[in-house]
Amino acid sequence: MRARLLLLALLLAVVAGMASAAPAWAACEKDSIDTLSEAGDLIILMSGQAYDVADADQATAALWQEGEDVLVCRHTIVNKDESGERIKVRPH
Repeated sequence: MRARLLLLALLLAVVAGMASAAPAWAACEKDSIDTLSEAGDLIILMSGQAYDVADADQATAALWQEGEDVLVCRHTIVNKDESGERIKVRPH
């Protein structure tokens, strides 16, 4: 019986954590990569928005592919097709 209560408490904690994280994603915009520079320093999205990629994240961005789905969240782009990889960006 105690093990069941512990399991229930763990499940409730996980669900509560997921619910509290949901509003952060609500502020993000869905988009897709249209063009990506070879060096990974510039990303242009299907919406026409262009972003300069932070120096430390250019190697990661260079491995991304055109057409991949992303979330644009303020100064971060999250690649949904690359296991949620994140890079820091600023508008071009």
